[in-house]
Amino acid sequence: MLRNGVVARRFAARAFDFAKTASKVSSASARSDLAQLKAAQDDAMHQVKEAQKPVQPIDWAYYRENISVPGVVDAFEKDFKNLSLPSFENDLAGEVESKLKSLVGEAKNVMDASSARAEELKQLLAELEGNRISRNTTVDEYTARNPDVDSEAKAEIAQAEYVKDT
Repeated sequence: MLRNGVVARRFAARAFDFAKTASKVSSASARSDLAQLKAAQDDAMHQVKEAQKPVQPIDWAYYRENISVPGVVDAFEKDFKNLSLPSFENDLAGEVESKLKSLVGEAKNVMDASSARAEELKQLLAELEGNRISRNTTVDEYTARNPDVDSEAKAEIAQAEYVKDT
């Protein structure tokens, strides 16, 4: 009974907005698949709700009247009353919680590293955009951005090395 309640809460917490998704779907086959998925989810929710209802007690008198073999119902009733089912003991909850916390920590570290790398890439992109040349870029603009190229070109001209890099 407790497990069914947990399942119902998990389903409720993860409610999927079918209407919003349907508005984004364009093809008829996708709409049909989405409708089938919604029907399956509705069926699962109905089954969870049904499982949460209390179980009706066994009507032993009814079975005594309708089963003709003497003593069978009494034997079943006796065995049923003596039946003791083990209760569920969650031995893994602590381990699962610690694993979840470590995974969440790792995810946060990866997110931070990813954010830092994204920032580095934005800076690199800005630098590359700043250094980009086009056919409208003048020699003065290029040499202002690259002073080492300017000094190298002036040195080559001074030494009359006009065909050095050809």
